[in-house]
Amino acid sequence: MPRAHERTLATLELLRRSGGEIESTVRGDSMGQTLPAGTRIRIACGPCADLADGAAIAVVAGDMMIGHRLVGRCRDRRGREALLIRGDATIVCDPPIAPALIVGQIMFREVGSDWQPVPPAPRRGPLDALLAAAVLGCVRALARLDVPQTAALHERLLTLMFRVRRKLPGLLKRNG
Repeated sequence: MPRAHERTLATLELLRRSGGEIESTVRGDSMGQTLPAGTRIRIACGPCADLADGAAIAVVAGDMMIGHRLVGRCRDRRGREALLIRGDATIVCDPPIAPALIVGQIMFREVGSDWQPVPPAPRRGPLDALLAAAVLGCVRALARLDVPQTAALHERLLTLMFRVRRKLPGLLKRNG
């Protein structure tokens, strides 16, 4: 494991133990209208054991911190725990991540000059909900076998899902 990554994990552990709060600014669009780019957020640093599915969380991904929803947990055959996360504006969940990468729960977002609780994930249309559930089910099933291998297969699953997403509306019209 590279030294920089070890330092990041050690810093995360200290942040979680502190139970403190940090503020950050959203830069990407994976959380859609829930947390659009430019939104200030407050993250309650802490352990992930008590986080419920649907919680908006901040996780370390490489040299960045990202905000997504916790959408599932699992353990593989060797007992390695994995968390499954997904942005509100995306259909496909991310590759499984280790619980050690969670910074904490995103509790508040700044709206105007007020801090408001992060709302629940918006409802998806029926087709997107079906595809999101199918992909999550596939990733969860694969992760239960082998977490590292699932991360490696994730890119292939993404490619397949995008092909299905492009063709499915036409197939439904022809058969509907």
